[in-house]
Amino acid sequence: MGIILKYTKQNPKTGRIDYRRKYPDEVRAFLPGKPVELKRSLKSKDIQSSFALEQYHAAQAEFANKVVLARKARDRAFDILKPPMIASLAVEFENGWRKEADENWKWTLPDETGELTFTDEMLVNYGTWKIEQDLTEIVEHWTSTAQSLVEQQGFVLDPEDPDRLDGLCWALNDAAIEVCVAIQKGTQGTLKPQSDPPVSDRTKLLSDKPGGAFADLVVEVMDLPNVEISASVRQETNTALRFLKEAFGSPTPSQITRPMVTEWIKLLAKRPRQLPKEHRNVPLKRLVEIYEGRGDIERLAPQTYQGRVSCLAKRWDELARTGLIVQNLGHLANPFRGHPQAKKRPSKASKGFSHEELSRIFSLPVFTAGERPKGGKGEASYWIPLILLTTGARPEEVAQLLVSDIWEDKGRWLMKFTDEGEHPVKGQQSLKTDGQLSGRRTLPVPQRLIDLKLPAYLRYLEAQGETALFPLLRTKGSRNLLFSAYGEWWSLYLRNQNILPKGRKASREFRHVWTTAARVAKVSSEARSYIQGHRINTGNSQSEYGHFEALGEHIHVVDPQGPDWSEVVPWSS
Repeated sequence: MGIILKYTKQNPKTGRIDYRRKYPDEVRAFLPGKPVELKRSLKSKDIQSSFALEQYHAAQAEFANKVVLARKARDRAFDILKPPMIASLAVEFENGWRKEADENWKWTLPDETGELTFTDEMLVNYGTWKIEQDLTEIVEHWTSTAQSLVEQQGFVLDPEDPDRLDGLCWALNDAAIEVCVAIQKGTQGTLKPQSDPPVSDRTKLLSDKPGGAFADLVVEVMDLPNVEISASVRQETNTALRFLKEAFGSPTPSQITRPMVTEWIKLLAKRPRQLPKEHRNVPLKRLVEIYEGRGDIERLAPQTYQGRVSCLAKRWDELARTGLIVQNLGHLANPFRGHPQAKKRPSKASKGFSHEELSRIFSLPVFTAGERPKGGKGEASYWIPLILLTTGARPEEVAQLLVSDIWEDKGRWLMKFTDEGEHPVKGQQSLKTDGQLSGRRTLPVPQRLIDLKLPAYLRYLEAQGETALFPLLRTKGSRNLLFSAYGEWWSLYLRNQNILPKGRKASREFRHVWTTAARVAKVSSEARSYIQGHRINTGNSQSEYGHFEALGEHIHVVDPQGPDWSEVVPWSS
């Protein structure tokens, strides 16, 4: 007997199964764009496949989450941070930092280089912001911590209020200054008294599930219909949980303490960046022992291991919001939050191709003689590097383009990057910025692409009945990405041509090149952000006014230098 799922329908064009569910009438006006229904492809023609079921549950979760948020917006069911709550949260945060500083010798270790210690650097920054009354810097630095503290209490703030966290951020900055001063005096272990804070009526204080390991609860919360977790975040979470298990087994939430997380961070900082095959399954603690004292081994970068900690901090917050773990109002509940951040290592990677490298790349036979190497997926080998160079877009955004994403309007050629289309191979298009919508953008087609006969290529594809801009691309990996296989070929192709050494990002560096060229052309940061699909934030309440499409016109003044365009032959069938 086959599986029957509600809200599913076969797409007559692709044969794939679609999820289609109408939004309730009473919340439709409070959804962005006021859509009638949610439509998502299950990316499979077989409703009984495990992949289709996974996509179905993801669509159900997305629908439920959007309806919940719309109802909150409709009912204006928001909390307001009042002074007693701000004061209580600031003391909670300060005591957490005092405990951390008292337990972690790195905070107070004298600096033998003569440079400022970690604590001194923090005090200079926080103190300067306070003296200069620099609310912008304070809010930017403390918003993430403030949001976490608020969410732990079950409060829901109005997302349209730009000042909702200002008071708390200011209080946290003051608290951090006090901790830094206490460290210098050696009194960081003296905690401040704290009264029970006022509690939102949404807060749920529940005990850990009997025998419920933190890792098991995280898996449970990621599968909830109202918690949206992307494939990449799920993969990162599983990796972080594996490292935690390798260090401490399967602790329950109540067994995970801040000192435990501090010890875990120390272990992660000592883990080698790359492992030989025989050590890939060795547990974290044993790995640290094996490589102890090896100065020739490159360790995990701070941004890598701190990313693991941040990932589990977010999962903890989700567990708290859903009532799966205790929210102890007497101290900093999330043991993964508030740890000192190590300095990022200076990047060894290039910030884009040099002029010489670009000249050599676009002198290859692919661009000068019409050659189409095996593995280059036909015309993708020619067009993808050119589009990356001239638009500064992300590789996957280019790989998933549809023929319909590029069109002529009143004599002007336009192109869009979106997550709203249906790719014949990938299914639903996706953007790295899913959830923020900043990746959706419409731009004029760069003149270089028009001169190289991109419109002729489009007409050729339409005559062939193709809907994908690069019909030979296929998805690869659990993230269902089209660019993966092409990117591997492109990197190997450049290395075999002795253009790019191993370790350089053969596709991503085009984005750096475009950004540099845009700065040289004095394109504003606001326009660069829009063209490249970043969130636009000017720091004032007017930043969301009006349409952003006009910013795309700046793409015409950006012309990356390096290629000898006279050698690049226009496309022909």
